[in-house]
Amino acid sequence: PKVVVPLLLVALLTTTGAVMQLAWRAARKGRLAATRLLLLGAVVVQIGYLIYEVHDYKGQLHVMPIGTDAYSSIHYVLLGADHAHVLVGILLNLWLLSKLARFSTTDRANALQAITWYWFFVIVATWLTALALASAALG
Repeated sequence: PKVVVPLLLVALLTTTGAVMQLAWRAARKGRLAATRLLLLGAVVVQIGYLIYEVHDYKGQLHVMPIGTDAYSSIHYVLLGADHAHVLVGILLNLWLLSKLARFSTTDRANALQAITWYWFFVIVATWLTALALASAALG
């Protein structure tokens, strides 16, 4: 499988962790507009990542069916779990954006902090998955 583009996308997804951290800091300082803008920017990148990865996932299913061997099974389970976690993170961000559309409170900053920590988990898990799959693919 091609590994360069997925690894670059994981690197791009990693930048959203920093953006989420900046959004959380802005929320703590009561800077609502900056919080919304940073969160929206992170969501756009995360959705772009997920769209590409789901498209790539479908393409891989045609090249290597899921029931081919143990490697293909593990490959698709790891990717599917990663994509599911990214989707959950996007939904959490969209939920928070809808809450921030009205006003910002300390509770919103706490929610943003929790979601930011979730994204750091997703990013680390995504890197581990990407490196494991790239290592297996390259030999």
